[in-house]
Formats: sequence, C-alpha cells, structure tokens
Amino acid sequence: MSTGLQRAAKDRLRWTPLLSQLTDEQFASLVDSARIVDLRLGETVAFEPGEALSILVEGRLRLVADNDQGAETTVCTFKNRGSFWTGTLLKDVPAPHASLRASEDSTYLSLDETQMEALAGSCPEARETVERESRVLGLYARLRDTGRFSNVDFDLLKPFLLAGQTEPFKAGDRFPERRATDGLFILISGAVDAEKNGSTNRLKEGDWFSRGKIFPSREDGNENIIAVESGEGLWLPEPAYRDIRQAMPEIASGFDGVILGASGAHRRSDVLAHLEDPGRRGDTSAAAEPRPAAEEDTVPKLRRYLHKYPVVYQPNELECGITCLHMICLFYGKKVSLSQLRDMCEIGRSGTSMLDLAEAAEQLGFMTRGVRTTYGGLMKLKPPLICFWKQNHFVVLYEINANEAIIGDPGTGLEKIDRQTFTRDFSEHALELTPSPEFGQNIESRPFLSTFLPIIEPHRALARDIVASSIVYQVLMLVTPIFTQVVLDQVIVHQDLDMLTIMLIGMLLFTLLMAIMGFIRQFLLEYLALKVDMSLFSELFKRMLGLPFTFFDKHSTGDLLTRFGESSAVVQFLAGHGALAVLDLIMAVLFLLFVFFYNITFGIITTIYVLCLTVLVACCMPYLKRLSQRAYDKQIAAESFLVEAIRGIERVKSAAAERRTRWKWELLFVDKLNVRFQESVANSAVSAMVHLVQVGGQVAVLYIGAHMVIDKSLSIGQLMAVNMLVAMIANPFVRLAELSYAFQNVSVALERLSDVLTAKPEEPDAAGKIHTGRVEGRVRFEKVTYRYQGRESVNALTNVSFEAEPGQMIGIVGRTGSGKTTLIRLIQGLYLPTEGRIYVDGNDLARMALSNYRQHIGVVSQHDYYFRGTIRENIAFYRPDATMEEIVRACTVSGANEFISALPSSYETVLTEGAANFSGGQRQCMAVARSILHHPSVLIFDEATSGMDSETESRIQHCMETLRSDCTMFVVAHRLSTIRSADLILVMDRGSIVETGTHESLLREKGLYYYLCQQQSLV
Repeated sequence: MSTGLQRAAKDRLRWTPLLSQLTDEQFASLVDSARIVDLRLGETVAFEPGEALSILVEGRLRLVADNDQGAETTVCTFKNRGSFWTGTLLKDVPAPHASLRASEDSTYLSLDETQMEALAGSCPEARETVERESRVLGLYARLRDTGRFSNVDFDLLKPFLLAGQTEPFKAGDRFPERRATDGLFILISGAVDAEKNGSTNRLKEGDWFSRGKIFPSREDGNENIIAVESGEGLWLPEPAYRDIRQAMPEIASGFDGVILGASGAHRRSDVLAHLEDPGRRGDTSAAAEPRPAAEEDTVPKLRRYLHKYPVVYQPNELECGITCLHMICLFYGKKVSLSQLRDMCEIGRSGTSMLDLAEAAEQLGFMTRGVRTTYGGLMKLKPPLICFWKQNHFVVLYEINANEAIIGDPGTGLEKIDRQTFTRDFSEHALELTPSPEFGQNIESRPFLSTFLPIIEPHRALARDIVASSIVYQVLMLVTPIFTQVVLDQVIVHQDLDMLTIMLIGMLLFTLLMAIMGFIRQFLLEYLALKVDMSLFSELFKRMLGLPFTFFDKHSTGDLLTRFGESSAVVQFLAGHGALAVLDLIMAVLFLLFVFFYNITFGIITTIYVLCLTVLVACCMPYLKRLSQRAYDKQIAAESFLVEAIRGIERVKSAAAERRTRWKWELLFVDKLNVRFQESVANSAVSAMVHLVQVGGQVAVLYIGAHMVIDKSLSIGQLMAVNMLVAMIANPFVRLAELSYAFQNVSVALERLSDVLTAKPEEPDAAGKIHTGRVEGRVRFEKVTYRYQGRESVNALTNVSFEAEPGQMIGIVGRTGSGKTTLIRLIQGLYLPTEGRIYVDGNDLARMALSNYRQHIGVVSQHDYYFRGTIRENIAFYRPDATMEEIVRACTVSGANEFISALPSSYETVLTEGAANFSGGQRQCMAVARSILHHPSVLIFDEATSGMDSETESRIQHCMETLRSDCTMFVVAHRLSTIRSADLILVMDRGSIVETGTHESLLREKGLYYYLCQQQSLV
C-alpha cells in the first residue's frame, strides 16, 4: 500500500476522461480520501465487489476469474490511465474466485460506497459517466457469461456496447414485426430459430443475426427469425453500426466476414476469431480455435520454407524455460539476452514455472495464452509454442502436423519426432505467444563486446602489429602469381636464362620473407591470445569470487567451470581463428578485384564459384553442428555413466549388478558410436561436395581460359596467375562460412561470460560500508524474513527474532527443512534478509563490510571442504601466516594433534581429494582446528558432530565448552545431547521459531523440543 500519490502521477491522472470533469478541490479530495493500492508485476489481490469505484493510475491490470470448468480466464484488461471499474462487473461471479493481477507494476485508487456517493453528489457529470460505464461493464459481464464472448477483449466490444441497448423478447415473437429498422441483434439469453428456404438454424446466447441490409457485400434480412425461448438481446441500430465500422473497420470486419448459409444469421465460432484477444492467459480446452491466417505474416516466409528455426542450448537445467523464450524472440527477429530474461523470470532454486515465462513474455511485448491440450489441440494453435515436457522441462514447438513435429529442445537441439514420441513426452500444458505492437520495446541492448574492451584495450599496440604483419603477408602472396606470369610470358618465350635466374632468386627471397612474416603473424596472434586469455581468466575469477553467495546457489559447479572453458574458446576465436578469417577475407576481396582487373569474365566466374562454395558450406554447417552436438551429448552420457559405475563400484558389486551395469554402458556406448559414424559420414559427404565444387570451379577457369589463350585474348602466364588467385580467394570465404556458425556459439559464450563480468558484486561499495575492529559477537535478529528468489518461492524464514550475547552458546534445533541452514547463512552474511534487520554489535549487517565481518567468524559444517595441499596448509586456511606452534595448539584443543602426530609426515601429509584418506571424525577435528585457529568472535557448528563416534563427540563437546567463553557460539544439532548445556535453544519449525529457552525449561513446556528429545530417548 502507498500513503499517497506522487505529484507527477496526480498530474497525469488529473486530465483523464472521468476525473477531468471534477474541479481541483473535488479531485484533491478524491485522491486524498481514496485507498491507494500498489501492485508489483505478477502480484494478485482479491477482487472486492463492495468497492464502488476503482481508477487505474499507472500500469496494466487483468481481472481474472474461474470459469465453469474451474479454469482461470481473463475477464477484462485495464490498461489505459484513468480506466475505472465497479463491483457490477462481477455481480454473477463469486468474489472468492475473482482477483486483480498486475501485468506490470501498477497503481490504482479504490473508493468505497460512501466516497462514491460523495463524488456523485458533488459532480453529476461524473456520476453519469460512472453509471454509463457501469452499464457497459455489466453488459459485457453478461455477454461474457454466455461463454461465446469469454475470450473477447472488453476494449474491442466497448463501442458496440455503448451504441447498443438491451431489449427483452418472449417465446413466439417474430423479429421482423418487432423491429422496423435495420440493425444487428446479439443474443444475451434465450434462443431463436432462423428459418429460410425450408432450413432452420437454432441460434443461442452469444449468436447474432441482422435485420436489413447493413452489410455492404451480401444480401441479408430475408429469413424468418422466431423466438423459441424468452430472453434478452443487445440491439445495435444500423447508423451506429456504420459509424463504428468507419471508425474501427478491423473490429466490424469480424461481423462482416462470414455468412451462415445464405441468411444473415451467424455463429460466434465463425465470427469472433477476428475479435479474440490473443493476450489471454489461462487454461483453455484442447479445441482452442486456430489463429487468423493473417497473423502468419509475422513469421518470415523464407524461414517457414527452409525450416530455419533458431536453437540455443540452455546454460544449465534450471534455465530451459528462459532459453525457450530466448529462442522464440530470435524466431520473431529480436535478440534478448539470457541475463535480462533471468532477471525478468526471477529464477528460483527450482527453475521457472509457466506463469514466470508468461509474465516475462508479457513484459517483452508478447500476448500470451496458457492452454491445457493434446496433440490434436496443438495442431489448431499457432506455433511457435512453449511446451511443458516430461513433467520437468520446457521445449519450443516450431512445427506440427498429423504425423510428426519439429521441436527445439534447449538440452539436445532441433529434433523432428513422430506423433507417438511427442504424445508420450508432452505434459499437456503449452504457452502460446503472439507478438503485440509493443513487442521488442522493453528489450535491453547489451553490447557484450563492450564488456571485453577494457580487457583487450591494453593490447591494442599488439593488435596493430598483427594487422600490419597480415597485410604484408597477404601482399607477399600476390608475388607468386605475378612471378609465374612473368616467367611464362617473358622468360620462357624469350628463352632468357639470365632473367630466369634473377626471377628464381627473387622468388626464393620473397618466399622466405613470406614464411618469416607468416611466422611473425602467427606468433603475434598466439601471444595476443595468451595475454588476453590470462587477463580474461583472471578478471573472470576475480569477479566470480566477488559475487554474492546467491549466485552460486543458482549455478552448478559444472556450469561455472564451463564458463572458464568458454573464456579460452572465446579468446581463441576473437584473437585467433576469427581475427585471421576477417583479415584474410579482406585481402580475398582485394584479390577478387585484382582478378576483375585481369579479366572481367574471370571475375564473374570466380564470384559465382566462391558464392556456390560459400553457400554450400553455410548450408551444411548447421546439420554438421547438430550432429556434433548429438555426438558430444552421447559421449558425455556414456562417460558419465562409466565414471558413476567406477565410483559406485562397491554398490555395483554388493548388488551383483556387474552384468546389468555393463549392458547399460554398452547401450550408451553403441549410441555414441552410431552418432559418431553418422557424423563421420556427413563430414565425408560435405568434404566430397566441397571438393567437387572446387574442382568444378578450377576446371571452368581452365576451360574458359584455354579458349581465351587459343583466341589470343589471354596469355598462358595470365591464365596461370588467375588460376592461382582463384585458389587463394576461395579458401578465406570457405573458412568464414565455417566460422559463421561457430560465431553463434561464441556469441552465447560471450553472453554467459558477460553474466559474470557484469553481475552486481556482493559489495559494490565496500569503502562506504562500516568497518569494525574486533567484533564482540553480539548478534540480534529483528523480525527477519528470508525468501529465496523466484515468484513462487515461500518464506524460508518468517519473522525470526532473537538476541545472542558474547560468550553465550545458542542451540538451534528442528526438523529437516525447518530453516536452520538458512538461519546460519544469514548469520554469516551469505544471505541478506528479505525483510527485517540483523544487527551485529549494534550495526546493521546490511551496512557492514562483509569481508571484514567474516574475518571474525569460524564455521565448522557437517561436510567441510578440504583443498589440495598439506594438513598444515588446510588448517591455516583462515590464517596463512599462523606459526607452527599456533597450528599445533589449535589441533591439540580440537583433538586432531593426536592422530596427525602419528602420521609419517605429520602436518606435511598431503590430503587426497576431499581428504578421503581420513575418517569423517578426523576430518571434523581438523575442521574445528581450522576454525578456532584465528580466534573467531562468532563460532558456528553446523551438525559438526554428526559423523563422529561417541568418544570423538565427547572430545569436541569438551572443546566447545572450553571455547564458549571467548566467543558467541551457534550450534546446529540433530543430536540434542550436544546442546543440553546451551544458554538458549531456538526450536524451529517451518521457518519460524516456535520455542525458546534452556534444555530444562523446554522439557517442562512439553512442546516440539520435548517431542524431539523423546525420539532420541533423552527423556
């Protein structure tokens, strides 16, 4: 809720049609007394029929309600500033099933009955406007309830509703007798029979018929219209209809366009396809009506004929939905970054929902409609669609017919699948997206290359040297054709041996120089790639380490590691193959001009030859790329299963599953080999075709050149020189065609790297934060609520408040999923509260320098991580400058010194991966030593004793008792015996603190803590 409108909002609202009728005093009184409601995108509030009047200030709202089948449908959309509505709109719809939903950030005013009466009394004109609008809205609601107009936007029908009037009729009435004037009659209730030429058509609510010749292109009004059931209808006289037709021909054409038989009686299913608002979202039946054919003009025809559908691979499993939305934007010719879609969808820990995608699509300018349908129903919709797949995935449906479908899968690429496979995997939910006139206006332009310019900028001089060496190298390549021409036309013809010797020596010198320049160029390119790779990799790692913990929550380790691999691929492309291809292409164009200088005919032949070669390679590359991706996926699947089988060999053998495991791997391996074979055959076929075109081009040049030589219009030397130039021209174009498809992958990699390089760091302004000296350890939570990112996320913590004093031990207990880990991460500053405040020594944690604060925290978790290195290096992780005496002292307190000293290399023993050469209890003892080495003010034990035997646990508990006076200690425990001596125990359930107290006081309360103690036989 807002407490008042901003001045700019008041000024914009002041001159809307309704409120412009008020005086300044009346307007100020209305705005000050009205209830002001703010809704963020996607937020919903229950519709209140008791509200006398509501007025839209900013944004766009949809009034949604459940239909008779329980599916959610849109009743009306309010999108114009000053739009208003009343409770009349839903007088026949139960209030609990109706709500207002924001399609973008919105604000509206709400007046109750008393405020409305005051407004009506002070301004009769406003009262008339409201009453007229209420009548129209009520009439729209009645038409909508017929079921025939439920998908027609209110703004489209409004001109008809304002110009028409309702009229009742009784069974037996004949309409030619009731109306002498021409017009249009829409049935709201009841039924009539339209009789003509011996045939009868029964028209029911939502159908319409005409009297007289109000449609210009056909003969109407000759039928008998007889009421068979009493009811009511909307009468639109002919003059009003003609005025509407002239002002809004696209709407009137919906009633003009279709004839039922030869009469003027029409059914909604034929007519209202012109009027339906494709921006509806909500479930519809499988028999959803097809879109008008005119809409297909949005899609380039060439793409439909060539089946050229964009495919983008998902960065990770959680982002298949936004990747599908990205593909559809590309399909309609707009490029939107995945990072922008990620922000719009607010991807949570479980990915995205269909609602998230619909809301994001509406922000981009799509009109969306959710459908629950079958394969047959999808054939009636207009692709591309986003389909829910295998109950946990999204794909794009590009094309569908009775036998097969073409889908774009973010995980596997473009696929053509049969109907049976599609029906098996399709989860019966789809999202239809239609571009509106606003499509693309909200798409941000993010030039990814600009992100990398500061990294490349220091190497600008080196880049200039590469360009210069490339130009010299390409110019030297021209010497060989020229030498060849001179030798054939001058030296051999005149048999000048002295000239031949000079020419050969010159050619050797130029060849040597060309080889040197080629080496220098390649050396400089490799050196530039090395420097840029180092700079980019270092910057990427630095930025990644500076990102908030929530970033790592949403990205898997494999995804992040892939980005580092992609950085090298991007550098190799931009500073290696890509740069060379561009430089060589420029020189190839100059060579082509040189051929035109030799002979125009040869220039034309060479141009055609190069174009054929380039088009061939460009057309084959997408197919080869898809095969390569499939082969890569199959290889990853086979190798992953092999790794899993080796890692889980204990389970495989204990289950006697060796044969079954081998068979499963063999199936995966055979799949990989089959795809690899297909890839090899396809590569061989493309290579053969390219070779055929190359030979054909050279034969054509030789054939035509030979004719010219015979006709004395060309010398043999010129022919050989041209032939060599043609060979030099073709290769750069072929290489560019090959790289053009690779650039699509590089652009995706650039975007993924840009996500990290442009992401907001955890502490963008560390200098402006509070830097404390020694932290005392006084921690206070004040009504803290935390919710993970995502529109459908629920609160992980709700209204949590407590206070911990220095020297206290705070126990935290609760069932699995009660919020204990989230609470611990909030204490560490890894998460910041969604609501509420956390204070450390009286300072708001959100305003503190987190890196400074965390230097005073020690954490021992259930699965602590160990880095490759010696025991000494791992224990000194928090304090690399710690002396050996301090390390031994910390290990003695934790109980680790006893087993470490017994090792042959003692503290210099190298830990294997994950410290697997030590038991769980030994690892925990080393983790405790690591945490207490730097004397933390806040010490956190998160299930630290879960993997220990009773003796080791007792030792750790003794250690905790020793340390508790020096720090504030938070202990998360499932073993409640660990926290019996705690000064305060927080009992958590479903994200809230339900009990607090000491062990004894909580047992006396006999609540949840007492129940948990009973489960462990502690009472």
